[in-house]
Amino acid sequence: MTNRELSLDEVIQFYFDVGHEKSKIKALSQILDRLEGNKAVVFVNSARRAEELSKVLAAGKWPVTVLHAQLGREEQRAAADEFQSGSFGILVTMDGTDGVDRGSILVVINYDLPSSSADYIERVGRQGAHSPTRVAISLLVDGQRELLKEFEEFHKTKIEKLPDSSTVPYLA
Repeated sequence: MTNRELSLDEVIQFYFDVGHEKSKIKALSQILDRLEGNKAVVFVNSARRAEELSKVLAAGKWPVTVLHAQLGREEQRAAADEFQSGSFGILVTMDGTDGVDRGSILVVINYDLPSSSADYIERVGRQGAHSPTRVAISLLVDGQRELLKEFEEFHKTKIEKLPDSSTVPYLA
């Protein structure tokens, strides 16, 4: 992967401080309600968490598929193809999975904050050659603001608080 493909230059970054873990699904629902028909990738930190979250979202009104390393190769390929084709607008995934062209993804959501700066840029800064500006939103629970500040310092970037207004690209 080249430095051009891993860059935060064309990423508008926000955080949403949700307070407690049990408030995350409500916060995610608020964001997904504002998507305006755009595709979104939602990152979590484990395969089990990916399965659980995708089931919660599927039980609601969201067209969701799941992709993680514990799925078989054919299942991974099918999930990636369904997402790429637009059959599902939301992909719940985790670090270490591939198969999705990130160039068409405009919204990346860290449902679970990654544990390292390297994982953060891999999630939100990975782009295709001609990727448009994209939006990254990280959901924070109590005590995670310091970790996000470490990401800001390491990558020499700024992550702003998610505004309530419709001034965020790709969100109504």
